[in-house]
Amino acid sequence: MTHLSSADHSRPPVSLEDHHSHPLDVAAVRRGLRALADARRGAGDRAGADAGAPLDAVGAALLALADGFDHHAELPSTQPLAAASGRAWQVVSTDHQTAGRGRMGRGWENPAASGIAMSVVLPLEEGTDAVGAALAASRTPQWGQVPLCVGAAVHDALAALGVATGVKWPNDVLSRTTGRKLAGILCQVGDRGHSIVAGIGLNVWDASALVAAGSARERYGSVQAEVLAAGGGEAAVPPDLRERTAVEVLHALAVWHCAWRAEGVAPAGSPGPSLVERLEAVSLTVGQEVDLHLPDGAVQRGEAVGLAESGAVLVRVALAGQGGGAGEVREYRAADVVHLRPAGRYP
Repeated sequence: MTHLSSADHSRPPVSLEDHHSHPLDVAAVRRGLRALADARRGAGDRAGADAGAPLDAVGAALLALADGFDHHAELPSTQPLAAASGRAWQVVSTDHQTAGRGRMGRGWENPAASGIAMSVVLPLEEGTDAVGAALAASRTPQWGQVPLCVGAAVHDALAALGVATGVKWPNDVLSRTTGRKLAGILCQVGDRGHSIVAGIGLNVWDASALVAAGSARERYGSVQAEVLAAGGGEAAVPPDLRERTAVEVLHALAVWHCAWRAEGVAPAGSPGPSLVERLEAVSLTVGQEVDLHLPDGAVQRGEAVGLAESGAVLVRVALAGQGGGAGEVREYRAADVVHLRPAGRYP
């Protein structure tokens, strides 16, 4: 799926007779997810690692993703169907999304069966009782972390395929080698605040020839092209690349979202890096000088110094008359920013 700033869906879709654009093998995706769930049974207890062993949270999520995988040949958008279901870990996927939208209402183009277009219902509550609901409500200020976790999940999934990426705040996954865009993310709060619906668009097979010439084509990247660039030639690109990518993305999404939920109940000072520190580690934005394009047309330049607990980006803005590292650190949420770009770079 290619993230564009226009809503032009007039170009014809990729022919499904092309071996690089066959319909998704849904059964293979479900088998892959269930195999990963089975591998987690009795984790840490070799004597209990059998079909009857209990599943941990990630394993249970993987089974729910497999059972709730709802695939369509074509849809205007996967988001409304996923949001309407309200079922935890429901997946709505399509070979061809004809009228998808990204952040700020920007259009999305999805050449048929060339990539992944899916929406996943991520549960916010720890259960159906009042305690679970209260816990979810208490974490409302941290909901902004969820899109970053989805981006980190795509990063991890592509790393498993040998592709090096980073997450550009707030919702893009870019190649670390070429800087090209591989994936875009759109998260929306689900019904009555019980869930967040995560929309993921990811270019798998190279469909750059179908992208209109211009800045969109210059930014376009694909998993196929990245795997080829990493070496090994066509032999390194399996014919089921789209299915493998879908399984890896959903697996990593289960891991990251379960980690996000667990951090809400973990005691302060728990060992290991915090979730925010882990998100900063995969960020392409933190540590860079950036230009923030604001809704009023102003452009604010500063250094991105970190991520807030809210998921906002922290930017040190130079003040008049102050040099060096001096300045005021300001917090910018995704809704506050039209574009965030490397300093001095304009479309």
